[in-house]
Order: sequence, then structure tokens, then C-alpha cells
Amino acid sequence: MARKRGQTLDRTQQWALALAERKGHNKAVVALANKTAGRLWAAEHHGVGFDPDHLSQREQRAG
Repeated sequence: MARKRGQTLDRTQQWALALAERKGHNKAVVALANKTAGRLWAAEHHGVGFDPDHLSQREQRAG
């Protein structure tokens, strides 16, 4: 919908549209639902608000 209104897309929207072009609409819908569920779980687990633009960063392990 944002594309039709001339608005810019956020990173998640860009990812979902690119995935839909590569893999098809139905697979992209399921992947987006999975990504959203994982983000919501992580936000609840870590006690932070949902941030659609969040990038997770792994800690560097010594070794």
C-alpha cells in the first residue's frame, strides 16, 4: 500500500516484497508471519518495546 501512495518502504516491507518476487506471495506471507512472531517473542522475552527496524547483533565470542 505504501508503494501506491508514493511513500517509502521500511526495511521489512522491502524484504517481504523482494522475497515475494523470488519465492511467491504465499511463501512470503508465511515467512513474514514467522519473522514477526520471532520479533514479538524476542521483544517480550527481553522486556523491550517492538521496533520494526531493529537489527540484532550477535556478541563476539572470545576463543
